[in-house]
Amino acid sequence: MLDLRSNDGAAANAAPWDGNLQPVAGIYGANASGKTTFFNAMSAMAQQVLESYRSPRLLGEPFAFDSASASHPTKWSATFIAGDGVCYAYGFSVFNRLVVEEWAEQYATARPTLLFERKGSVIKYGTALKGANRAVEKTLRPNALYLSAAAAAGHAGLAPIFNWFDQHLQVFEAGGYRPLVSKVIMALASDPSRRARLAGMMRRADLGLSGLELHKRDLSDLQKSQIQRAAEAMQALTGEEIPFEGLNESFDVFGTHQVSGQEYLLPFNLESDGTRAMLCHAFVIDEALRTGSTAVFDEIDASLHPLLVRELVRVFQDPRLNPLQAQLIFTTHDVSLMEAGYGNGAQLGRGEIWFTEKDSAGCSTLVACADYVPRTRENLARRYMSGRYGGIPEQLDLVDPVLV
Repeated sequence: MLDLRSNDGAAANAAPWDGNLQPVAGIYGANASGKTTFFNAMSAMAQQVLESYRSPRLLGEPFAFDSASASHPTKWSATFIAGDGVCYAYGFSVFNRLVVEEWAEQYATARPTLLFERKGSVIKYGTALKGANRAVEKTLRPNALYLSAAAAAGHAGLAPIFNWFDQHLQVFEAGGYRPLVSKVIMALASDPSRRARLAGMMRRADLGLSGLELHKRDLSDLQKSQIQRAAEAMQALTGEEIPFEGLNESFDVFGTHQVSGQEYLLPFNLESDGTRAMLCHAFVIDEALRTGSTAVFDEIDASLHPLLVRELVRVFQDPRLNPLQAQLIFTTHDVSLMEAGYGNGAQLGRGEIWFTEKDSAGCSTLVACADYVPRTRENLARRYMSGRYGGIPEQLDLVDPVLV
């Protein structure tokens, strides 16, 4: 379990920057130790909340190395502060592509208040949940989440929970910036102020860029009709209304470069992989900081220099730059982030470091560095690499001498 409450307190309804919540969590571990599995679990939970009503995709997946787990449900749960400033707990379990149980609570005080509880087809409602509860229940299928159905019906009482998954949780796989590029381009085209902010971030990242330019490209009537037919097909498939306005617009993106007093435009698809990744990372970071969202990256350092990763972490740790206490969760192998002798010292403190450890049965566990009670001035990177915290490969004899 990943718990981002600080050891200094455990208030359920924590206000931003009251010292109770950690804005950063870096997850370390050996290859195949469970880092990406943890990432996939967060992504799967959000996907099911957002999509199960209109397109049933319940993703319960038993543990592959234990035959008994095939007869048990897969369970997800999350506790978070939503956009309305209230702390909620929400979870569900799935078995054979059906919802076994589902529940939601809120923390108006230190004790939880029930909103609803579902056991199979039976749903119990708390007095705190007002709205068309029974009306939503009539539209509910056994392979869809109640929260997803409630959102489709416009149930205001559960909107903060659904909106946290929809608007305040952003999950990106390793190298996942590529599918995001088109969304970034449209956002830059529609929001000049955001384009200026991201261009400034790219410029300060010392990537050789002095700015970003977008040139509108005219589409033929045939291309426009093809785009509209594709949008209509997607709308029919998902049941979600897709606005056609703006679909007929296409843009070419250029990075501007100042070289020997001359300005040159380079098509963005010719920029380095790291530059394109940084633009998408900057887009996500900008969104998180403006809305107080939680951004989750698998292998955040896959295409970024270690110093850029340090700077991204620093931004989330700085209350002046992150007044809404957006959170950054990431998996990484970049040990320099916890190296006391690197740069200006360790960027991650002991409360911000986690390890994934796999036991002999192949079961992964997430362990907080703080659980090892390291000393205040302890060199965390050195201790980690020496195996004191686990989370490293146990044997590195990659080549069998007999085979050489």
